[in-house]
Amino acid sequence: MSASSEVQTRFSTTDLTTSEWLIVKDDGDGNCSLATAATDKIIGAIQDVGKGASTVVGIGELAGREYKVKCGGTVESGDALTADSASKAVATTTDGNVVFGWALEDGASGGVIRYQCAKSRLYIA
Repeated sequence: MSASSEVQTRFSTTDLTTSEWLIVKDDGDGNCSLATAATDKIIGAIQDVGKGASTVVGIGELAGREYKVKCGGTVESGDALTADSASKAVATTTDGNVVFGWALEDGASGGVIRYQCAKSRLYIA
């Protein structure tokens, strides 16, 4: 099964042409920038870069859809995913972290995996 082609176009104030599959956050102005913390307002992962300009990207941010993301560590299918300091996906079980999706397959650091978009904040009772 391939990643969904349904992406949302967002603008960035920085050049993201080398950032395919990395995680982005809402910067508060309707634009996006790379997410560098598990508590950022994560919106999804970059699926298309340079859509006509280096600052226009396609983001996988539609809930329930399948997209791709680059891993920052070992990830197992079913893991809740958040961002690390390098804008890559890592598994999380930490209270208060923002979860942008669920891993659909195993992956290792630097690899690209499929995930299902499901944005939420993780709270542990």
